[in-house]
Amino acid sequence: MNNSKKQWKYLQFRPQSWRQQLYVKGQKIKASDIYSEKIANNESLDEAAENWGLPKDVIKEAIEYCQLNKDLLKQEAKQEHLILQKNKQIRREVKNKTYKIITFISILSFIFVLILLRDILQIIIIGFSIIIFLRFVYKIPFIGSIWKYLFGEKTLWDWLELLLIPVGLLIIGIYFTNYFTSQQMDVNVEKVRYEVTQNYLDIFKKENFLTEFKQEVDYAVKNQSELKKAIEQNPENVCFHYYKYLPKNNLLTSKTKLVLEQLTKLKTSKYSKSIEKKHILEFLRSSELIKKGQNQETQKYNYLMIPFADMSSSDLYYADLSNTCLDSVKFSSYDGSYTSTSDMRRIKLNGSILTGAILKGANLRYADLRGAELKNSSLENADLRGANLSGAKVYNTKALKGAIYNTTPIPVPQRKESWAYNFICSSLNNYLKIPGYCLDPIDYTELDATTLPSLCKNEDSCNKLTQAEIEQSEMKENNQFPSLNY
Repeated sequence: MNNSKKQWKYLQFRPQSWRQQLYVKGQKIKASDIYSEKIANNESLDEAAENWGLPKDVIKEAIEYCQLNKDLLKQEAKQEHLILQKNKQIRREVKNKTYKIITFISILSFIFVLILLRDILQIIIIGFSIIIFLRFVYKIPFIGSIWKYLFGEKTLWDWLELLLIPVGLLIIGIYFTNYFTSQQMDVNVEKVRYEVTQNYLDIFKKENFLTEFKQEVDYAVKNQSELKKAIEQNPENVCFHYYKYLPKNNLLTSKTKLVLEQLTKLKTSKYSKSIEKKHILEFLRSSELIKKGQNQETQKYNYLMIPFADMSSSDLYYADLSNTCLDSVKFSSYDGSYTSTSDMRRIKLNGSILTGAILKGANLRYADLRGAELKNSSLENADLRGANLSGAKVYNTKALKGAIYNTTPIPVPQRKESWAYNFICSSLNNYLKIPGYCLDPIDYTELDATTLPSLCKNEDSCNKLTQAEIEQSEMKENNQFPSLNY
């Protein structure tokens, strides 16, 4: 009998279903479900009606419908099987992709945790070593026998079960104790740094201190014939050491050098470089104490010298120290690690007198050193990429030994524009600092080719560095964009 010609009282077609078979009216029960369950459980009509909660006539009509449409039901069963197989395959693929994503995220998280907790890596290594020891201790000759006698035959898992929680709590306790202790120490160091700087600057708050100090120097210039003659002969190029003549100048020089040395010794656990030194030097320049003579009525000569002052481990980026007297100042105590060098990116030292200054390993990228006097100075291993040293004078190629320079402009890497870069290097910059990938914000602009200094035989005979002289100095050409942390 054809299904399409027979009218069914209790069954109907569901248009929202892909199936062609009929369902019980008002229910989501397929006729095939009723029929297959009755056959599988060998139920009578009464039992089937009771199990489904339907009238006996509905059960009977569903059985009749299925018997008349076996081909349709077989076809739909086969189609359902294919759909299930396809869905199973999709779920398997999704599951595999999910596992890959989870694995990738787990690896990244693990790396992140290692970097974040790098201070306790030593504890982790020790813990791992203990686990290896507990695993193989019984196989160690002689020691294994003693261990077995003392502790019995405990497996690794027995030891882990016994020690995992207390050792874990101990490690967590040690980590957080060290963390909060270092945080408090950093706060204390920053507080002392501030107090040291303020105590020094308070000297200049005394009424008429600067005016009287400069008047004393001016008076000395007028009355010291040797000094007056030297200034008249070199009004623009010489930095004068007044502490040789004036007790008051000598005292201020000593106090300035002392406070700079104190700031060098005060280092935090996170960041060793001091920015307070930058503020002190900029203050001395703005007060016209360390500015060299400009042959003008307002600034004829410098009023203060700080030879051998300790400016190592300083943050001097963007500092304006142009046209200053910084003879023999120690800008770094380079030991190969750059931790005690100074960050002097974008510093302005154009026209400054840096005779005998120590700039070993200093970060001088983008620096302006035009016309600087570098006699007896050392720029060994300094980073000069993007620096402008046109007109600067060096007197020996050894002064540039190992210095890094670039011969072509270096563009900013394109990765800086990606969302991943902004997330890793900006949002997580305090935790994730990946050398070779992250860039320091100060280095976010293109680096011009390094303009090298002139090599001088004497003050009046200076020539551009030749390729042979560059090779002789063992300078290192590097046209790669600098990475984070130097």
